[in-house]
Amino acid sequence: MNDNSRENRLGGGIFVAIGPLAGLGIGFLIGEPAMGIIGGIVAGALAATAVWALNR
Repeated sequence: MNDNSRENRLGGGIFVAIGPLAGLGIGFLIGEPAMGIIGGIVAGALAATAVWALNR
């Protein structure tokens, strides 16, 4: 592969990994850990999608 054909791209996968963990922590604080994980997954997926869309 030619180095000129490669572009520097950002990855949004870190949001998918950290979102559920952060959501779990927030969920424990409010007394709903399962809802925190679900919210973290959704927030992480939305953030990863936003990074993907901005780099497209």
